[in-house]
Amino acid sequence: MHRFSTTLVPTYASDISELDLEDLETAITSAKQAVNATPTDHPNRASWLNNLGNHLGNRYERTRNIEDLEAAITHAGQAVKSTAEDHPDRASWLNNFGVHLATRYERTGDLIDLEVAITHAEQLLETTPEAHPDRALWLNNLGNRLSSRYERTGDLEDLNTAITHAEQAIKITPQDHPNRTTRLNNLGLHLRSRYEQTGDLEDLEAAIDAWIVSWSVPTASILERIQGAAYASDALVFRLSSSLSPKNIYRACPILHDATHLIPLATSRSLKREDQQQILRDLHGLASLAAAVSLEAGQSPLEALRLHELGRSITNSQLLDYRSDISDLMDQHPMLAKDFDSLRQELDSPFLPMESLSDPFGEATSTSMDYRRQRQQAAIRRRKKVAKDLDDILHRIWQQSGFQSFLRAESEEYFLSAAQEGPIVLLSATKLRSDAILLTKQHVTSLPLPKLSHALVVEYLGTNADDNEVKRELLEWLWSRCRTAGLTGTRLLSQGS
Repeated sequence: MHRFSTTLVPTYASDISELDLEDLETAITSAKQAVNATPTDHPNRASWLNNLGNHLGNRYERTRNIEDLEAAITHAGQAVKSTAEDHPDRASWLNNFGVHLATRYERTGDLIDLEVAITHAEQLLETTPEAHPDRALWLNNLGNRLSSRYERTGDLEDLNTAITHAEQAIKITPQDHPNRTTRLNNLGLHLRSRYEQTGDLEDLEAAIDAWIVSWSVPTASILERIQGAAYASDALVFRLSSSLSPKNIYRACPILHDATHLIPLATSRSLKREDQQQILRDLHGLASLAAAVSLEAGQSPLEALRLHELGRSITNSQLLDYRSDISDLMDQHPMLAKDFDSLRQELDSPFLPMESLSDPFGEATSTSMDYRRQRQQAAIRRRKKVAKDLDDILHRIWQQSGFQSFLRAESEEYFLSAAQEGPIVLLSATKLRSDAILLTKQHVTSLPLPKLSHALVVEYLGTNADDNEVKRELLEWLWSRCRTAGLTGTRLLSQGS
């Protein structure tokens, strides 16, 4: 699960990822016009420059055109340079400048960009009040940049400081804040990196604890919650012990079960387009691991099959076209479908930091800070209401005739009916174990396949996983090995993580 194992999540000051590319182009044009029409000494010019930089940075994330990123850095730098040090928005604009520089470091590997981004982040924390509502955001970002420098230089002091900043960020983040999950996930990654360097199991245990808490924040983005569950499960199953531990399997089992059942609610509209295919593979892999862990924990083959099928239900069309999985509901209950879709999109969208919200006060006063805190609290209350409303509307949908299984695992009767024309075998190959799940008209059983290596399956697929001819060859190769286990006269489905 590559993405779920490596990603550090920075927080961008302004997020307009909900915009279509055409709307983004319009926003860039308008921002350019505002900058060009504003005198260099006008008090609002820095704000327009900052906005233009953010829009260009957002377009870079969509198109990967380095010229957009270079322009974003230029405009953000001008915004900072032309703003007085005591201006209430200077810190926010300095953060944006650092984000763009860190993004260019990720693209080019130029360590100078990362060094400057770190310097700006440290300056932010030195010059802003402890009670600033965006302080946790800046601590989180500095921790990520120090961790990136550790990965480049191997200086453990950077990683230790990254962990300290991440812990401070979490300490001052409200329990119900939607971005608490992101910050806990990042802390877990820093701790895991130190464990890999020092071998101290306390760090890995602390990382697991952080990821389990992150998974439990109901107001957070669904995909980020699933990410936390994936991090925790990966560590429990594959990292915490040199040999497979039943205790760790039993700890991972309910986490994977609940996370897999949350997959159908996840959307990708707020993701960068280039990330969507990777996320799709990760969600499939999470469901496969959930099924393998359930069998390892002694649960029924039916439960493993249901977990598998929850992952298989997330097809390309469902992830990339976020409306396709509610088409039947839209036809029969359009108002329910509209309300459900709106709530799901809102809950799974990025939660904007306070610095992206307009502040009517023109100077850095306690009133200005109070205003920002009030906006933050109102936004959190709204997010909590959305989470509750989404749960309520799901229960209303499940009460409708024919929608009892809407975005849920199917019943045993449903699966048995699929085998009316003959037995079906679903093959699962994961790093934990490989199995054949056998489905007939009467029951669901499973057969361990210890000689079916996950590594060999991955090697066989290579870089041609989307080639239909390669898939057919793979099925023939798999089937030849299944015959040795007594599987004959069946139809074959395959699933791997």
